[in-house]
Amino acid sequence: MTSIRIARRYAKALMATTTSVDHAEELLHDLQSMVDAQLASPEFRAMMRSPVIQASKKKVVLQEVFGSSVKPEVLAFVELLTDKGREGDLDSITNEYSAMVDARRNRVRVTITSAVDLDEATRAATTQALAANLAATVVPTWDVDASLLGGITIRVTDKVVDASLRGNLRRLRDSLASGRALSNN
Repeated sequence: MTSIRIARRYAKALMATTTSVDHAEELLHDLQSMVDAQLASPEFRAMMRSPVIQASKKKVVLQEVFGSSVKPEVLAFVELLTDKGREGDLDSITNEYSAMVDARRNRVRVTITSAVDLDEATRAATTQALAANLAATVVPTWDVDASLLGGITIRVTDKVVDASLRGNLRRLRDSLASGRALSNN
């Protein structure tokens, strides 16, 4: 079974235990704090991913580090992952769970990249237009890439809308190249 399918299966199981969307959001916050702790500490991450360290020892460390800071069901979930040898998949499971929480909240995360830093009014108008177009709450992440030359690109999950000058020039070049190829035949 592929890693993404495994992550989705565990995330779905955790989602089934939630009592409300707010509860799901709270569990996500706790899961994310555990992932952040792994990212912040290479030693902790190595310990959690080590096949040599026994699950019982990992669970003791989890209890000591997170026992009072995360919800009991999150700690029990991560301990279950540890028992099943899936503790190394916590970040991908958290990503899948986050996507499920977003879907329940009718929330869409988008990455908007522009050639220059956009002012607040333009950002607000862009976010509002996307929210109306997607019929969802938009959570934007803003990036700047001067190589776009002008305009913006918008990434929504696995779809990209390229309204940049660089993209327009590339499409024009491709169109001209295919036109020449047709006229040579």
